Amino acid sequence: MPRNQGTSRKGKPSKSQKAAGMGRSLQKSQKERYKPKSNGSSAHGQGMQATGAPSLNVESATAQMELTTKNKSVLEMGDLNDFILRADMAQKEFDVEREGMLVLDEVGREYKPNGGPAVLLDGDAENLFGSSNQSDFHFQELSVPRRPAWDEDTTPEELHSSENESFLEWRRGIAHYEESLLSQTDSMGNNSMTTATTATPFEKNLNVWRQLWRVLERSDVLIQIVDARNPLFYYSRDLHRYACDELGKPMMVILNKSDFLSVKQREVWSAALKKMDVDHVFFSAVAEQTKLDAREEDAPHHHTAATDNGILTPLTRSQLLTHLQSYAASHNLTPNPRYDGRIQYGMVGFPNVGKSSVINVLMGASKHTHDTARVGVAAQPGKTKHFAT
Repeated sequence: MPRNQGTSRKGKPSKSQKAAGMGRSLQKSQKERYKPKSNGSSAHGQGMQATGAPSLNVESATAQMELTTKNKSVLEMGDLNDFILRADMAQKEFDVEREGMLVLDEVGREYKPNGGPAVLLDGDAENLFGSSNQSDFHFQELSVPRRPAWDEDTTPEELHSSENESFLEWRRGIAHYEESLLSQTDSMGNNSMTTATTATPFEKNLNVWRQLWRVLERSDVLIQIVDARNPLFYYSRDLHRYACDELGKPMMVILNKSDFLSVKQREVWSAALKKMDVDHVFFSAVAEQTKLDAREEDAPHHHTAATDNGILTPLTRSQLLTHLQSYAASHNLTPNPRYDGRIQYGMVGFPNVGKSSVINVLMGASKHTHDTARVGVAAQPGKTKHFAT
């Protein structure tokens, strides 16, 4: 910038310019300057519109970017951001006075759980701290937030509001339970504040849970995919309860990456899962993908049933497809006319258990096929964050 426009001799902005936020103004102007228009027009009558070329549909690309950001997983956030987010979801009015947050609520009261879905599945605080030694603490699984009931008469605005309130109630239940642990004293009279027990990081973005709700509601059969190296760490009992007991839909478990286990280990895990009454099979998406890429996979019309659930050898792609069809038939499920006469299978599970890899293998996607849609696969967790069909 020339010196006669207010800069100092060293080329730095003056104090008045700093106060006016000149840097932000420049950034904003540059952003607006190079922002493309949806119709390809330009300020000088040139560009794509002048040549008659079709639009690049920039607005759709921007909307897709906003959707990706909207579905971004949020496990941790600052207290202030968390407070503002929850206040916005609850439609609360708030103001700032002298750097202090003041909540304007017509009905201010102490929070008490309303009897909704339990935060913990097994036992309560009394059972967790039955002795003075906190090493006796057992891991407890957080429940899955439930979607509130709705029907064809429910408006989108009403459903959105009830989902926000249900999710906030779930968040409040977790916070209330943590506070009860902090205020609890052991049998020796020592307050547990010095060694507080809190919830591990969990998903705080409601839009991510909405994706799960959509999969659960649209699917005829639900497949929970877990890592075979530690199945119980990735297996959600409450999700199984939600799908089977509350939604009335069958759920089976695929133990992916089973090629890392020995036959003896698969036998032990199979016996443990049978004791829990969990339908399961052993599979390896990577091994089957290697076969597909090498064109060694069996012909798709010659599917063979497995003699077991993959204990001796993990199921092949064709055996898994046959097993899925048999599993649906055993629960009296028929093709759904709503989905072009097909049975909908929903794949759910924690990040990095191989959901996308299993889907690609079942769809027969390989480096030799170019007419099959392929789900993105990456080493980092959460590559596929949204509902995919």
